[in-house]
Amino acid sequence: MNPEISMPYDEISNLPICVRALYDKFDIKIRPTVDLEKKLKLCSNLTKNNRVNPKNSLLDVCHAQRVLNAILACKDENELREPLKRIAEHSLKTNDTKHSLGKDALFELELLQYIKHRKIPASLGEPDIVIKAPFGDYFIACKTINSLNNFETQLRSAYHQIEKYGRGCVAFNLEPHMLIEEPLKITNLSVVSQKLKMAVHAILNKNKRLLKRRISEGRFDGVIFQMTCIIDYQNSLNTFTYTYYFSDAQLQKVESFNRFHGLSCSLKGPIVECIY
Repeated sequence: MNPEISMPYDEISNLPICVRALYDKFDIKIRPTVDLEKKLKLCSNLTKNNRVNPKNSLLDVCHAQRVLNAILACKDENELREPLKRIAEHSLKTNDTKHSLGKDALFELELLQYIKHRKIPASLGEPDIVIKAPFGDYFIACKTINSLNNFETQLRSAYHQIEKYGRGCVAFNLEPHMLIEEPLKITNLSVVSQKLKMAVHAILNKNKRLLKRRISEGRFDGVIFQMTCIIDYQNSLNTFTYTYYFSDAQLQKVESFNRFHGLSCSLKGPIVECIY
């Protein structure tokens, strides 16, 4: 599998310029001590020749460009100001179990980035993402699961949001529970896919009864589980995103299952983003 999104080091150095211009456009200040500013500085003036720096690692660069890419992928969104503000004011440590409004906002932008990459018309909007489907607007409520003890609370919050607007699904970011040392060095992408699949299904299996009950009640059409890991593959660092789609045709109304099945078929397959 070839990377779907590729970026050479020389191009990464242009990301901070574009991101700063976007923040200026929305008149949002970036404080010197926040995570976003650190990532902007890390990527500034980066080239293939100077990418190895004692003050930073390639892993840090990969995490930084991941954030900046997600921001710029959504630069034309009308509802971008609030996510930008949260990203500028809060922690962006994605594999941490501490709650962060910045991490939440980043997940929304990354998911929208991937949806757009699949050529599906979508935009930021209440509750988080709105897809323009043939049958009308389809709503996605995005939640980052920082504590597995709060899974049911987060699920309830998500489907209550969906019910305010109409038909939709829930998207859960499970990256805080990845438990894999990055970068994961591999020779075959199926290895990381299997590792992330096991981690996602361990969480899913503990909550499957709850999910089936709520699906049978018609609260939502399905759940998107997502987990991302930085891997060392073919002499480059890659951001690998694994996604699992959960629904149940035996418990749902046919139209509910078909809506989610149609979305999952359009989105299926891991996203691999490479820097070189």
